[in-house]
Amino acid sequence: MSYFECEDASSLGVKRRGTIRGKLSKLLEMPMEIFTEVACYMTPEDLMNLARTSAGLREILMSKSSKRVWEAARTVQGTIPPCPSDLSEPQYA
Repeated sequence: MSYFECEDASSLGVKRRGTIRGKLSKLLEMPMEIFTEVACYMTPEDLMNLARTSAGLREILMSKSSKRVWEAARTVQGTIPPCPSDLSEPQYA
């Protein structure tokens, strides 16, 4: 049986989109200091995926003030060289 032949998503344990959206909105309610501290332990790929989940998270992560978060994400990855001066951190990611 292929993925597309399954009866419904609930039988596979997949959560509905509405419940996930509600949980992501809670990220914007936490203090910014805590959010940035948690985000510093993510990889650049994780940050890009998080920025794509909502407009609010995109606004936060793509702003110039989040440069420290992106720099920390590069060090977590360990193999990424420093960002060139002609690119922003998200563009480099």
